[in-house]
Amino acid sequence: MKLYQYLLDAAGEVPYNIALEFMGHKFPFSYVAEEAKKIAAGLVELGVQPQDSVGVMLPNLPQFPPLHYGTMMAGCVFVPMNVMLQGDEVEYLIRDSDIKVVVTYELFVDQVNEGIKNLENPPHVFVVGENVGGHKPLAELQRDATNFEPVVVDDDLPVMRLYTSGTTGKPKGAQITNANVIANLSMTEKVFPVHPGDKTLCVLPLFHCYALNGVLNGSIRHRTTVVLHPRFEVEACIKSMAEDGITTFAGVPTMYFNMLKPPLIREVESPRLRHGISGGAAMPVEVLSQWEEVTGRPIDEGYGLTETTVSVSINRPEKRKVGSIGRPYPGVEVKIVDDKGNEVPQGEVGELAIRAANVMLGYLNKPKATAAAIKDGGFHTGD
Repeated sequence: MKLYQYLLDAAGEVPYNIALEFMGHKFPFSYVAEEAKKIAAGLVELGVQPQDSVGVMLPNLPQFPPLHYGTMMAGCVFVPMNVMLQGDEVEYLIRDSDIKVVVTYELFVDQVNEGIKNLENPPHVFVVGENVGGHKPLAELQRDATNFEPVVVDDDLPVMRLYTSGTTGKPKGAQITNANVIANLSMTEKVFPVHPGDKTLCVLPLFHCYALNGVLNGSIRHRTTVVLHPRFEVEACIKSMAEDGITTFAGVPTMYFNMLKPPLIREVESPRLRHGISGGAAMPVEVLSQWEEVTGRPIDEGYGLTETTVSVSINRPEKRKVGSIGRPYPGVEVKIVDDKGNEVPQGEVGELAIRAANVMLGYLNKPKATAAAIKDGGFHTGD
Protein backbone atom coordinates (compact mmCIF):
# COMPACT_ATOMS: atom_id res chain seq x y z
CA MET A 1 0.00 0.00 0.00
CA LYS A 2 1.22 3.48 -0.87
CA LEU A 3 0.69 6.34 1.55
CA TYR A 4 -1.17 8.34 -1.05
CA GLN A 5 -3.48 5.38 -1.71
CA TYR A 6 -5.07 5.87 1.70
CA LEU A 7 -6.12 9.33 0.56
CA LEU A 8 -7.35 8.13 -2.83
CA ASP A 9 -9.31 5.27 -1.29
CA ALA A 10 -10.93 7.57 1.26
CA ALA A 11 -11.85 10.02 -1.51
CA GLY A 12 -13.53 7.20 -3.43
CA GLU A 13 -15.33 5.57 -0.52
CA VAL A 14 -16.11 8.43 1.90
CA PRO A 15 -15.70 11.48 -0.36
CA TYR A 16 -17.66 13.88 1.83
CA ASN A 17 -16.04 12.97 5.13
CA ILE A 18 -13.89 15.82 6.40
CA ALA A 19 -10.16 15.30 6.18
CA LEU A 20 -9.08 18.77 7.21
CA GLU A 21 -10.51 21.72 9.11
CA PHE A 22 -8.74 25.06 8.97
CA MET A 23 -9.95 28.36 10.40
CA GLY A 24 -13.63 27.57 9.93
CA HIS A 25 -13.20 25.91 6.52
CA LYS A 26 -13.79 22.19 6.01
CA PHE A 27 -12.02 20.18 3.32
CA PRO A 28 -13.40 16.71 2.48
CA PHE A 29 -11.23 13.80 1.42
CA SER A 30 -12.41 14.18 -2.18
CA TYR A 31 -11.13 17.77 -2.30
CA VAL A 32 -7.73 17.00 -0.76
CA ALA A 33 -7.26 14.04 -3.12
CA GLU A 34 -8.20 16.04 -6.21
CA GLU A 35 -5.84 18.87 -5.26
CA ALA A 36 -3.05 16.34 -4.70
CA LYS A 37 -3.63 14.77 -8.12
CA LYS A 38 -3.49 18.20 -9.76
CA ILE A 39 -0.14 18.84 -8.08
CA ALA A 40 1.17 15.46 -9.21
CA ALA A 41 0.01 16.02 -12.79
CA GLY A 42 1.69 19.42 -12.77
CA LEU A 43 4.99 18.04 -11.53
CA VAL A 44 5.00 15.37 -14.22
CA GLU A 45 4.14 17.92 -16.93
CA LEU A 46 6.92 20.19 -15.61
CA GLY A 47 9.37 17.39 -16.34
CA VAL A 48 10.14 16.39 -12.78
CA GLN A 49 11.37 12.79 -12.75
CA PRO A 50 10.74 9.94 -10.30
CA GLN A 51 12.96 10.30 -7.20
CA ASP A 52 13.56 14.00 -7.90
CA SER A 53 13.12 16.14 -4.79
CA VAL A 54 10.36 18.67 -4.16
CA GLY A 55 10.87 21.14 -1.32
CA VAL A 56 7.87 22.57 0.53
CA MET A 57 8.52 25.56 2.78
CA LEU A 58 5.06 26.28 4.12
CA PRO A 59 3.50 26.92 7.50
CA ASN A 60 0.36 25.01 8.51
CA LEU A 61 -1.88 25.78 5.55
CA PRO A 62 -4.51 23.70 3.69
CA GLN A 63 -2.15 23.52 0.69
CA PHE A 64 0.39 21.47 2.66
CA PRO A 65 -1.38 18.06 2.64
CA PRO A 66 -2.11 18.08 -1.13
CA LEU A 67 1.52 19.01 -1.81
CA HIS A 68 2.70 16.20 0.43
CA TYR A 69 0.57 13.53 -1.23
CA GLY A 70 0.84 15.02 -4.71
CA THR A 71 4.63 14.89 -4.55
CA MET A 72 4.49 11.19 -3.72
CA MET A 73 1.90 10.54 -6.45
CA ALA A 74 4.41 11.98 -8.92
CA GLY A 75 7.01 9.49 -7.69
CA CYS A 76 9.08 12.28 -6.16
CA VAL A 77 10.73 12.75 -2.78
CA PHE A 78 8.97 15.16 -0.42
CA VAL A 79 11.34 17.48 1.45
CA PRO A 80 9.58 19.57 4.13
CA MET A 81 11.56 22.72 4.91
CA ASN A 82 11.47 24.60 8.19
CA VAL A 83 9.98 28.05 7.57
CA MET A 84 12.62 29.57 9.87
CA LEU A 85 15.45 28.63 7.49
CA GLN A 86 17.59 31.53 6.35
CA GLY A 87 19.01 31.98 2.86
CA ASP A 88 22.22 30.00 3.36
CA GLU A 89 20.29 27.16 4.98
CA VAL A 90 17.78 27.10 2.12
CA GLU A 91 20.68 26.92 -0.32
CA TYR A 92 22.24 24.02 1.60
CA LEU A 93 19.04 21.94 1.53
CA ILE A 94 18.45 22.65 -2.17
CA ARG A 95 21.99 21.63 -3.03
CA ASP A 96 22.08 18.61 -0.73
CA SER A 97 18.77 17.20 -1.97
CA ASP A 98 19.12 18.54 -5.53
CA ILE A 99 15.65 20.02 -5.17
CA LYS A 100 13.94 20.64 -8.52
CA VAL A 101 10.84 22.46 -7.27
CA VAL A 102 10.24 24.64 -4.22
CA VAL A 103 6.79 25.67 -3.01
CA THR A 104 6.78 28.41 -0.41
CA TYR A 105 4.54 30.99 1.24
CA GLU A 106 4.59 34.67 0.33
CA LEU A 107 6.19 35.60 3.67
CA PHE A 108 9.21 33.39 2.96
CA VAL A 109 9.92 34.34 -0.65
CA ASP A 110 12.88 36.53 0.37
CA GLN A 111 14.54 33.61 2.17
CA VAL A 112 14.04 31.37 -0.88
CA ASN A 113 15.34 34.04 -3.25
CA GLU A 114 18.42 34.45 -1.08
CA GLY A 115 18.87 30.69 -1.10
CA ILE A 116 18.73 30.29 -4.89
CA LYS A 117 20.64 33.38 -6.03
CA ASN A 118 24.00 31.56 -6.23
CA LEU A 119 22.71 28.35 -7.78
CA GLU A 120 23.77 27.43 -11.29
CA ASN A 121 20.48 25.58 -11.91
CA PRO A 122 17.91 27.01 -9.51
CA PRO A 123 14.70 25.08 -8.89
CA HIS A 124 11.29 26.11 -10.13
CA VAL A 125 9.63 28.20 -7.42
CA PHE A 126 5.88 28.41 -6.82
CA VAL A 127 4.29 30.60 -4.19
CA VAL A 128 1.17 30.37 -2.03
CA GLY A 129 -0.25 33.85 -1.59
CA GLU A 130 -0.46 37.06 -3.56
CA ASN A 131 3.09 38.37 -3.26
CA VAL A 132 4.89 35.87 -5.47
CA GLY A 133 8.15 37.82 -5.58
CA GLY A 134 8.78 37.26 -9.28
CA HIS A 135 7.76 33.61 -9.23
CA LYS A 136 4.62 31.78 -10.28
CA PRO A 137 1.60 31.19 -8.04
CA LEU A 138 0.95 27.63 -6.92
CA ALA A 139 -2.15 27.49 -9.14
CA GLU A 140 0.13 27.49 -12.20
CA LEU A 141 1.71 24.23 -11.06
CA GLN A 142 -1.64 22.45 -10.92
CA ARG A 143 -2.86 20.67 -14.02
CA ASP A 144 -5.93 18.74 -15.10
CA ALA A 145 -5.75 15.33 -13.47
CA THR A 146 -8.77 13.64 -15.02
CA ASN A 147 -6.72 10.81 -16.48
CA PHE A 148 -3.71 11.02 -14.16
CA GLU A 149 -2.29 7.78 -12.80
CA PRO A 150 0.21 7.90 -9.93
CA VAL A 151 3.85 7.20 -10.73
CA VAL A 152 4.69 4.04 -8.81
CA VAL A 153 8.10 3.69 -7.19
CA ASP A 154 9.54 0.83 -5.15
CA ASP A 155 8.55 0.72 -1.48
CA ASP A 156 12.21 0.64 -0.47
CA LEU A 157 13.04 3.95 -2.14
CA PRO A 158 12.68 7.19 -0.18
CA VAL A 159 9.39 9.06 -0.41
CA MET A 160 10.41 11.82 1.99
CA ARG A 161 13.61 13.33 3.27
CA LEU A 162 13.43 14.71 6.78
CA TYR A 163 16.28 16.96 7.85
CA THR A 164 17.65 16.86 11.36
CA SER A 165 17.98 20.12 13.28
CA GLY A 166 21.68 20.49 12.56
CA THR A 167 22.59 21.37 16.16
CA THR A 168 25.86 19.44 15.82
CA GLY A 169 26.94 20.38 12.29
CA LYS A 170 25.08 20.56 9.02
CA PRO A 171 21.55 19.09 8.96
CA LYS A 172 21.40 15.51 7.77
CA GLY A 173 18.67 14.30 5.42
CA ALA A 174 17.09 11.15 6.83
CA GLN A 175 15.88 8.98 3.96
CA ILE A 176 12.38 7.74 4.87
CA THR A 177 10.61 5.12 2.75
CA ASN A 178 6.96 4.35 2.18
CA ALA A 179 7.55 1.11 4.09
CA ASN A 180 9.02 3.04 7.04
CA VAL A 181 5.92 5.20 7.40
CA ILE A 182 3.49 2.31 6.99
CA ALA A 183 5.38 0.35 9.65
CA ASN A 184 5.23 3.29 12.04
CA LEU A 185 1.49 3.77 11.51
CA SER A 186 0.88 0.06 12.06
CA MET A 187 2.82 0.14 15.34
CA THR A 188 0.97 3.09 16.80
CA GLU A 189 -2.52 1.93 15.87
CA LYS A 190 -2.00 -1.24 17.91
CA VAL A 191 -1.64 0.95 20.98
CA PHE A 192 -4.04 3.79 20.17
CA PRO A 193 -7.49 2.61 19.05
CA VAL A 194 -9.18 4.85 16.50
CA HIS A 195 -12.89 5.67 16.63
CA PRO A 196 -15.14 7.00 13.86
CA GLY A 197 -15.40 10.76 14.08
CA ASP A 198 -12.07 11.21 15.84
CA LYS A 199 -10.45 14.63 15.49
CA THR A 200 -6.83 15.49 16.21
CA LEU A 201 -5.91 19.08 16.97
CA CYS A 202 -2.64 19.87 15.19
CA VAL A 203 -0.82 23.03 16.18
CA LEU A 204 2.58 21.45 15.57
CA PRO A 205 4.34 22.42 12.31
CA LEU A 206 3.61 19.98 9.50
CA PHE A 207 7.19 20.33 8.28
CA HIS A 208 8.27 18.32 11.36
CA CYS A 209 8.02 14.52 11.48
CA TYR A 210 5.86 14.59 14.64
CA ALA A 211 3.01 16.38 12.88
CA LEU A 212 3.64 15.01 9.38
CA ASN A 213 3.89 11.31 10.20
CA GLY A 214 2.40 11.21 13.67
CA VAL A 215 -0.70 13.28 12.93
CA LEU A 216 -1.39 13.90 9.22
CA ASN A 217 -0.46 10.53 7.73
CA GLY A 218 -2.12 8.65 10.57
CA SER A 219 -5.34 10.62 10.29
CA ILE A 220 -5.54 10.17 6.52
CA ARG A 221 -4.97 6.41 6.89
CA HIS A 222 -7.74 6.15 9.49
CA ARG A 223 -10.09 8.56 7.70
CA THR A 224 -10.32 10.85 10.68
CA THR A 225 -10.07 14.64 10.80
CA VAL A 226 -7.09 16.92 11.37
CA VAL A 227 -8.10 20.26 12.87
CA LEU A 228 -5.17 22.37 11.69
CA HIS A 229 -4.12 25.64 13.31
CA PRO A 230 -1.57 27.97 11.71
CA ARG A 231 0.44 28.02 14.94
CA PHE A 232 0.15 27.37 18.65
CA GLU A 233 -1.85 30.06 20.41
CA VAL A 234 -3.03 29.21 23.91
CA GLU A 235 -6.52 30.70 23.75
CA ALA A 236 -7.28 29.38 20.26
CA CYS A 237 -6.03 25.92 21.21
CA ILE A 238 -8.16 25.66 24.34
CA LYS A 239 -11.20 27.07 22.52
CA SER A 240 -10.80 24.44 19.79
CA MET A 241 -10.58 21.63 22.33
CA ALA A 242 -13.82 22.87 23.88
CA GLU A 243 -15.82 23.60 20.72
CA ASP A 244 -14.48 21.54 17.80
CA GLY A 245 -15.04 18.02 19.10
CA ILE A 246 -11.32 17.35 19.55
CA THR A 247 -10.53 13.82 20.74
CA THR A 248 -6.71 14.00 20.67
CA PHE A 249 -4.31 16.87 21.21
CA ALA A 250 -0.73 16.46 19.94
CA GLY A 251 1.78 18.83 21.48
CA VAL A 252 5.14 19.39 23.14
CA PRO A 253 5.67 19.91 26.89
CA THR A 254 5.83 23.72 26.71
CA MET A 255 2.35 23.79 25.15
CA TYR A 256 0.87 21.85 28.04
CA PHE A 257 2.72 24.10 30.49
CA ASN A 258 1.36 27.28 28.89
CA MET A 259 -2.20 25.96 28.77
CA LEU A 260 -2.07 25.25 32.50
CA LYS A 261 -1.54 28.88 33.41
CA PRO A 262 -4.73 30.03 35.15
CA PRO A 263 -7.51 30.50 34.33
CA LEU A 264 -7.22 28.99 30.82
CA ILE A 265 -7.67 25.20 30.67
CA ARG A 266 -9.09 25.09 34.22
CA GLU A 267 -12.11 27.05 33.08
CA VAL A 268 -12.93 25.00 29.98
CA GLU A 269 -14.79 21.78 29.37
CA SER A 270 -13.48 19.57 26.54
CA PRO A 271 -16.17 16.90 26.45
CA ARG A 272 -14.74 14.68 23.68
CA LEU A 273 -11.05 14.96 24.56
CA ARG A 274 -9.73 11.47 25.39
CA HIS A 275 -6.04 12.16 25.80
CA GLY A 276 -3.06 14.28 24.95
CA ILE A 277 0.12 13.11 23.27
CA SER A 278 3.45 14.72 24.07
CA GLY A 279 6.78 14.43 22.31
CA GLY A 280 9.74 16.45 21.10
CA ALA A 281 11.24 16.80 24.59
CA ALA A 282 11.00 15.18 28.00
CA MET A 283 7.75 15.98 29.80
CA PRO A 284 8.34 17.44 33.30
CA VAL A 285 6.66 15.24 35.87
CA GLU A 286 5.05 18.29 37.50
CA VAL A 287 3.43 19.40 34.26
CA LEU A 288 2.13 15.92 33.46
CA SER A 289 0.68 15.49 36.95
CA GLN A 290 -0.92 18.93 36.98
CA TRP A 291 -2.48 18.48 33.53
CA GLU A 292 -3.99 15.13 34.42
CA GLU A 293 -5.27 16.49 37.74
CA VAL A 294 -6.85 19.59 36.18
CA THR A 295 -8.33 18.01 33.04
CA GLY A 296 -8.91 14.43 34.11
CA ARG A 297 -7.33 13.35 30.79
CA PRO A 298 -4.08 11.39 30.49
CA ILE A 299 -0.96 12.45 28.63
CA ASP A 300 0.71 9.70 26.60
CA GLU A 301 4.35 10.68 26.39
CA GLY A 302 6.19 9.45 23.33
CA TYR A 303 9.82 9.13 22.31
CA GLY A 304 11.16 9.04 18.80
CA LEU A 305 13.57 10.56 16.33
CA THR A 306 13.57 11.94 12.82
CA GLU A 307 15.58 8.86 11.83
CA THR A 308 12.85 6.53 13.11
CA THR A 309 10.12 8.24 11.05
CA VAL A 310 8.62 9.51 14.30
CA SER A 311 7.79 7.02 17.08
CA VAL A 312 9.76 4.41 19.00
CA SER A 313 8.12 4.12 22.41
CA ILE A 314 5.17 5.39 24.43
CA ASN A 315 4.66 5.95 28.14
CA ARG A 316 0.97 5.16 28.65
CA PRO A 317 -0.80 5.53 32.01
CA GLU A 318 -1.76 1.85 32.29
CA LYS A 319 1.90 0.76 31.98
CA ARG A 320 3.72 3.92 32.94
CA LYS A 321 6.93 4.74 34.71
CA VAL A 322 6.77 8.51 35.11
CA GLY A 323 9.95 10.22 33.93
CA SER A 324 10.87 7.45 31.48
CA ILE A 325 10.32 7.03 27.74
CA GLY A 326 7.93 4.15 28.37
CA ARG A 327 7.75 0.88 26.49
CA PRO A 328 8.67 0.23 22.84
CA TYR A 329 5.85 0.00 20.33
CA PRO A 330 5.06 -3.50 19.01
CA GLY A 331 7.74 -4.46 16.51
CA VAL A 332 10.44 -2.22 18.02
CA GLU A 333 13.46 -3.93 19.56
CA VAL A 334 15.47 -1.80 21.98
CA LYS A 335 18.86 -2.43 23.58
CA ILE A 336 21.15 -0.41 25.83
CA VAL A 337 24.71 -0.85 24.55
CA ASP A 338 28.24 0.26 25.37
CA ASP A 339 30.75 1.93 23.05
CA LYS A 340 31.52 -1.42 21.43
CA GLY A 341 27.89 -2.28 20.77
CA ASN A 342 27.64 -4.82 23.55
CA GLU A 343 24.46 -4.88 25.62
CA VAL A 344 25.11 -3.51 29.12
CA PRO A 345 23.87 -5.22 32.29
CA GLN A 346 20.59 -4.15 33.88
CA GLY A 347 20.96 -0.82 35.70
CA GLU A 348 24.07 0.38 33.85
CA VAL A 349 24.24 3.43 31.61
CA GLY A 350 24.60 2.99 27.88
CA GLU A 351 23.36 4.17 24.47
CA LEU A 352 19.88 3.40 23.18
CA ALA A 353 20.02 1.25 20.04
CA ILE A 354 16.92 0.41 18.02
CA ARG A 355 16.04 -2.25 15.50
CA ALA A 356 12.68 -1.68 13.79
CA ALA A 357 10.98 -1.44 10.40
CA ASN A 358 10.55 2.33 10.80
CA VAL A 359 14.29 3.08 10.90
CA MET A 360 15.47 5.20 7.98
CA LEU A 361 17.49 3.95 5.03
CA GLY A 362 20.32 6.27 6.01
CA TYR A 363 21.47 9.86 5.58
CA LEU A 364 21.60 11.37 2.10
CA ASN A 365 25.14 11.97 0.82
CA LYS A 366 26.64 11.06 4.21
CA PRO A 367 27.92 7.48 4.11
CA LYS A 368 30.21 7.91 7.14
CA ALA A 369 27.41 9.33 9.29
CA THR A 370 25.13 6.54 8.10
CA ALA A 371 27.71 3.87 8.94
CA ALA A 372 28.23 5.40 12.38
CA ALA A 373 24.51 5.49 13.12
CA ILE A 374 23.34 2.20 11.59
CA LYS A 375 25.58 -0.64 12.64
CA ASP A 376 25.33 -4.08 14.21
CA GLY A 377 21.87 -4.34 12.69
CA GLY A 378 20.47 -1.41 14.65
CA PHE A 379 20.19 2.36 14.77
CA HIS A 380 22.35 4.00 17.42
CA THR A 381 20.42 7.02 18.67
CA GLY A 382 23.15 8.88 20.53
CA ASP A 383 20.80 9.03 23.52
